[in-house]
This record gives sequence, structure tokens and C-alpha cells, in this order.
Amino acid sequence: MTSADLVGLFPNASESFKRRNGLAAAPQKRATGPLEADFQSAVIAMAKTLGWEVFHVRDSRRQQMVAFPDLVLVRERVLFRELKRTGRTPTIPQQAVLDMLTAAGQDAACWTPDDWEQVRGELVRRVG
Repeated sequence: MTSADLVGLFPNASESFKRRNGLAAAPQKRATGPLEADFQSAVIAMAKTLGWEVFHVRDSRRQQMVAFPDLVLVRERVLFRELKRTGRTPTIPQQAVLDMLTAAGQDAACWTPDDWEQVRGELVRRVG
């Protein structure tokens, strides 16, 4: 069992418990640039303009699968995307879910505002 699996067993554990037990995420770099909510609004607006159906999880901590990605984008393929501010990375549980989705053959990743050209490219690109 990995530390990511253990974190999933204790979704409501305090940060001090997680640090004491080696379950805490690495310290985050200071976030810069647009707020995650602003970035998310821009991604959703672009996706809808390009014909994507968008499902947004408002607060994955309240869902059955803790740390589910922020967005599920559906058109001719399905994209699972965690969104973060510049300088931030997914938490250990969020990364574990992205890894599980990828292992299951899904297109799962994290986007930040620094990835804007890649975001645009993935949303514009048609497959099949």
C-alpha cells in the first residue's frame, strides 16, 4: 500500500497527523498568477465554445471519490483534468486519482495557467 492509498483512508485527517505519519504532500511553491477559479472559468469557457460538454466537481472532498479531478470534458474523447494555480501541484490524493485514471486508460492530467497553449491545443484538437 502506497502513501497515496493511506491518505485516501484518512481524507479528514489533520495536516499535523499527515505530516507525523509521512502522508503530507510536499510543501507547495508560492502560487502566482490567476486564481484557480479564474483559470477554471477560462478553461470552461473555451471548452464550451469548442463544443465540449463540461462536468465540474465543485468540492471533491464531499464526493464518494475524494480528490476527483476538477473537470471532466467530453467531446469525441474524455479528458479528466485537475486545475491548479501556477506554482501548485496536485495533492497526494489528487495525484493518486489521476494515476488511477491513467492506469485505467483514461486521459488524466493537471493543467495550470502556464499550460495555456497546451490547454488550447488539446481542446482544439479533434481525434478520430
